[in-house]
Amino acid sequence: MKLQTFRAPTMNEAMNAVVAALGRDAVVVEAREPRPGCCEILAGIDFDPSPVQRAHVTAMPGAAMALGVGHGAPAALHGPGSTLDSDRDSLLARLAAAGIDKNVAEALVDASGGPSERDRARHVAESLQRAFSPAPAVWERLGRAVAAFVGPTGVGKTTTLAKVAAEASLLRGRRVGIVAADTQRLGAVEQVRMYADLLGLPWQIARDGREVTAACERLQAAGRDLVLIDTGGSNPFTEETQHALDRLLGGVRAERHLCMSASTSGGDMTAIAGLYGDHGATSVIVTKLDEARSYGAIASLVLQTPLRIAHVTCGQNVPDDIERPSPSALVRAVLGLQG
Repeated sequence: MKLQTFRAPTMNEAMNAVVAALGRDAVVVEAREPRPGCCEILAGIDFDPSPVQRAHVTAMPGAAMALGVGHGAPAALHGPGSTLDSDRDSLLARLAAAGIDKNVAEALVDASGGPSERDRARHVAESLQRAFSPAPAVWERLGRAVAAFVGPTGVGKTTTLAKVAAEASLLRGRRVGIVAADTQRLGAVEQVRMYADLLGLPWQIARDGREVTAACERLQAAGRDLVLIDTGGSNPFTEETQHALDRLLGGVRAERHLCMSASTSGGDMTAIAGLYGDHGATSVIVTKLDEARSYGAIASLVLQTPLRIAHVTCGQNVPDDIERPSPSALVRAVLGLQG
């Protein structure tokens, strides 16, 4: 896909330029505001979506694709001709149907104060798009880095680690090492060993904080500049879970990437993110997008916490089923908009 950059004073004008140049089948890869009065959109045409995108099209046919296969920015950004209902109650109903917390939705809709309901709808879409601005990828660190994958049980932390390890080592030029610190779950260490052997990466077993520190030091001494730590899952709502992670990871400077399933309810997702965020989580990796019926919980998460999404996953395939989030396409999926 050949990408082009479009610049304009406002996001709406930049999007209009994308549509004028590429049509409504354009894929918005990134939208940002590098400085006041200058909005940039990176967009192109993609006729061959990736396996992740194809899987998501099948999984959620009623929503625009959340991993980059969309039809431009949210319809609310298109100006005249928008398909988003401009009536406040209808807009609130749409957000509620998407699973966004009622109080969050009301604050979002009423924050604009624009002269018309169309302006309010545009503000909602733009606010969501800003909230979905992605966190840096796990491998985007200068020099040595340690990244721990944390979160509740059953969210796919080990598989996500393998996907990150594959892309970081095979495509991004990072020298990756892996620490298997989930020694409680049956088969967890064997799963790490299988992935490490498949990717040709060194790995270590660690049963406690002292062994985690030693394992990271050995891998770094061997020239590994990105060490990934697989941790066990437990009840995410207890302080003891956080204290156990502190004991496990306290001896190393490890970024904590919170893995959460897209099918987690909105209230639980926000509460879990708050607890892990208070204990040093730096980003969220949303897993199992193919199992989610709506994306409102994800929207509530980024609107109510400072955490941002670094990666999204959809399926079990390693290394294919992981991508960087597309803010505009996620907005479209939340609002249930089609091209």
